[in-house]
Amino acid sequence: MKVLAILHTALNTSLGLDCRSSAAGARAGLVRSQEADNYPLGMPAMDEIEKAIIHPLPFITSGFQDQARLGIILTKTLADICEQLNRDNINIPLDVYFSLPHPHRTNQGIALQTDEPSAQESELEALLDNEEPDETLYHSTINKSFKDLPWPVVPKIKKIFFSGSTGVSECINAVNCNNQAADNDVREQASLSIIVAVDSLVSIKELEWLHGCSRLKSSDNPVGVQPGEAGAAFTVCTPKAVAQLGLKPQANIQQCIIDKNSTSQLKAQIPDGKVLANILNRLLPVTDKDNIFQAWVMSDHNGEEPRAAEWGGALHFLTKAKPHTVVSDTWFPVTSFGYTDAAYGAIAIVLICEAFNRGYAPRSHAYVMASADGVLRSGITVGLTNERQNNVQ
Repeated sequence: MKVLAILHTALNTSLGLDCRSSAAGARAGLVRSQEADNYPLGMPAMDEIEKAIIHPLPFITSGFQDQARLGIILTKTLADICEQLNRDNINIPLDVYFSLPHPHRTNQGIALQTDEPSAQESELEALLDNEEPDETLYHSTINKSFKDLPWPVVPKIKKIFFSGSTGVSECINAVNCNNQAADNDVREQASLSIIVAVDSLVSIKELEWLHGCSRLKSSDNPVGVQPGEAGAAFTVCTPKAVAQLGLKPQANIQQCIIDKNSTSQLKAQIPDGKVLANILNRLLPVTDKDNIFQAWVMSDHNGEEPRAAEWGGALHFLTKAKPHTVVSDTWFPVTSFGYTDAAYGAIAIVLICEAFNRGYAPRSHAYVMASADGVLRSGITVGLTNERQNNVQ
């Protein structure tokens, strides 16, 4: 793929409603979780009710559920990007790509449930597996989020992806395909692409789904997930467009690889990590026996047993393929923000940009690895621009 320059970033998480607060809180090891008052898990001891632990955004989503909650996060995230576009006097076409939660994900994963699924539930999941999600189910929420924002140029919605933590990788590949098509058309004007990723797993419907699939963390299930919610976004464009705009990139996206695993965690199958290892192997530079390459990796490992098994397997197979490579720095955003699924890829990229901008990045390149609940696996290389690399080890 051709290099994409990252110009603007936005991040809204449980640790703050801006990039700086969220990234600084994560770096400091802060956690701002709370009990879900509306979802008790039962009575593990006499007169004691255990509640789910969640990582909600501060204040702005309180009282909202489902798509209304997503809409609040989406509006705030888009507003942050819109403000930066106006500040920089952006005057070229705007294309928007979304990574959003599958509109019917709470009907999936019945193989993980302890109760025997009905024939109707099994038929519905089989149907969802074989059909593309209906994008129109999100159109109203998206249109409301765009409404009344002072865009310098009217944005054009290009594509929505629903694969979960690999959704942002799909967005990047779609941007690259669109740019290649534009390169072949001399009449096509350079554009700026906005990649937006939003998810929330703290509504009652999602909590019931995670609990029903034995994925919600509790005293009875210590390897489950703590649900979170987040909105993250960044803008990308070609070096040609960067020159036209006269802006300095925060970082570059240099590679993006997507592959398919033979197993799906939603089918209660544990992946061996070979596909993830192969992707990371392809992203990492070739090293000789006299040098040790230390890699900085972002991982969507969320504490669940299948993810742990896959990540451990991936490191094992990577060591066999590249014995002179060491994954010396691994960051897990779920530790700071809870499980945010479809928002993960954008969160990881924004955190990397903040680390570059603030001078605490351990390396000049980072590798964003993603393992979806389904079969998709992906990896992204994010690196400093050439003129900034001297500031990083």
